[in-house]
Amino acid sequence: MALIDIKETDVTVSEIAIDRVIADSNQPRRVFDNEKIKELASSIKQQGLISPITVREEGDKFVVVAGERRYRAHLINKSSTINCILYTGDNYTSISVVENLQREDLKPVEEARGVKSLMEEMGLSQSKAGDLLGKSRVAINQLVKIVSLPSEIQEESLAIETSKAVLIELALLTDKELVLKLWKKAKKRTLTVLDIRNAKAVDKKPSTKAGGTKSLHSKAINSSYLAVKNFTGVEKSDLTEGQKSELKELKKYWEGIFSRLID
Repeated sequence: MALIDIKETDVTVSEIAIDRVIADSNQPRRVFDNEKIKELASSIKQQGLISPITVREEGDKFVVVAGERRYRAHLINKSSTINCILYTGDNYTSISVVENLQREDLKPVEEARGVKSLMEEMGLSQSKAGDLLGKSRVAINQLVKIVSLPSEIQEESLAIETSKAVLIELALLTDKELVLKLWKKAKKRTLTVLDIRNAKAVDKKPSTKAGGTKSLHSKAINSSYLAVKNFTGVEKSDLTEGQKSELKELKKYWEGIFSRLID
């Protein structure tokens, strides 16, 4: 059974006066490409509206459920009417969200907010939301984390081109100061996923305070001890000339450390 059940009795097709149609203030899309809408308006003017928009009745108005770009194109064309599918079912919010989420040109933050809204509206688990949208549970889990980013980052990302992967990686960081610092770099379009992961690795390194340095020294000594043990039983004849040369350099290096720290 489909997660969104649409019955034939819930829809009728009508031609409605454009001044009685209004946009849905709750739809996930917040940014529209005006140039592309102008292109769509030109296409509709020449070929007509191939696919009607979907609306629901609210008082004496009709709210767009699906097809706001087509609605905006009609406004540009100064059309007096628009062909609409009048939907009278109860789950119009879910239909609107899914219709927008299945578009490829949504901003990552718009998509993340839309998925979160859909899950809350329909009481969906991440797995069920993934089934509905054709995404894996892991993809949904990562996507909704974007909504946890500071509000200023979410809003600013709507105005610039930022990859979904970068926003997800930022959302996985727990240090807010580091997130804001990296975001400044992202706004200059010089931040990569690898940069964020490297910054995360540096941020997780043991502190040099309260015994952190001593811990690092102990690890270094243990690692060196294990490396030396690997040469137990090795003869000169077992080594190449290059390896002998590298060991001589290493000997000089360690002698310098011994004389400085021990002798």
